[in-house]
Amino acid sequence: MKEKQEFSLNRIFDYRAEIFGLSALMIVYHHLGNRGFPGIDLLPGFIANTITFVLSKAYLGVDVFVFLSAIGLCSSMSRNSVKDFYVHRLLRVGITWILIMTPVFVYEDILNSQGGVAGFLLDVSTLRYWVDHSHYNTPWFVPFIMALYLIFPLVYKLDIKTKHISTVAFFLLSTGFVIFSQFYTTAFYTDFTFPLSRLPIFFFGVSIYKYIIDGAEIKKSLMYVFTAIVLALYIMWSFLDLEDGLDKLCASVIAFGFVMIYSCFRCAINITWITKALAFIGAVSLEMYLIHHGVILRAIDGYNVPNLLFASMYILLPLISLALSMVYSYLSKKLQALILKNSKQIETSKAE
Repeated sequence: MKEKQEFSLNRIFDYRAEIFGLSALMIVYHHLGNRGFPGIDLLPGFIANTITFVLSKAYLGVDVFVFLSAIGLCSSMSRNSVKDFYVHRLLRVGITWILIMTPVFVYEDILNSQGGVAGFLLDVSTLRYWVDHSHYNTPWFVPFIMALYLIFPLVYKLDIKTKHISTVAFFLLSTGFVIFSQFYTTAFYTDFTFPLSRLPIFFFGVSIYKYIIDGAEIKKSLMYVFTAIVLALYIMWSFLDLEDGLDKLCASVIAFGFVMIYSCFRCAINITWITKALAFIGAVSLEMYLIHHGVILRAIDGYNVPNLLFASMYILLPLISLALSMVYSYLSKKLQALILKNSKQIETSKAE
């Protein structure tokens, strides 16, 4: 049988759970890498520099998260009413956020009097990130994605009505704003660099969703050229001294390239135990991100951890995060099902 010579973009959708899993691991190791890599000075210079660079730039896993989230939101909107979209999206993220982060906020805001009851309510609602950013040290991704949930039905409907023109305009405007802000910095952009610099990859994901679902095809020969370009850009990235926002724009470009390359080569190579493990991690990637960033790193920061112990954390902490993620994912799903069941019963009783 002749091998197919085209790569179908719908493979991105097919393999998104695996890519989510790989991205979650990238983010975990990026955060650990920021806290040092014990014994790296004993390695040859080239190897040490390569490890340092790969770990320092692994935050592009967040850009992959945002890109795949845009595709997932489009898929959800195409199958649900606006009401059902809000219910399912807010329950999925909101309950997970509350389960994992509420004990942290109780300890910090109430028991340690860092924010009091008012600060606790702002933290739990995710509003503190937007109104009191100077005191915020909690994962920013959830406040960002929750804000996108609120406006997404409008973005999606405009995209369909204007045949993608509105989304392309949002993409160009957000990209232009990030570039402009590198030369004319404002306090607003400085405070919210992380979410603002991820808007372009989000709108880009929305704009190409139709091509992904329709299975638009690209010749594999072009994919090989594309792979070479992305790899070259990744290597060049290590030599570029970019401002923060431009650095993250570069990360977004490479993140999209990473998604394309993984999906293309995944079609040809399938090491079952690896892909199943990545898909398993991807299914609990939100929980893993919150537990690792919001709980575990907060617990170890501020302590002088011996090098040998910290080195072991490169293995132990991801495993601990994954184990706890499984527990919280189970609890979250149970609570979501219970809330949906009760809400349906209430609607049925009102109809009667």
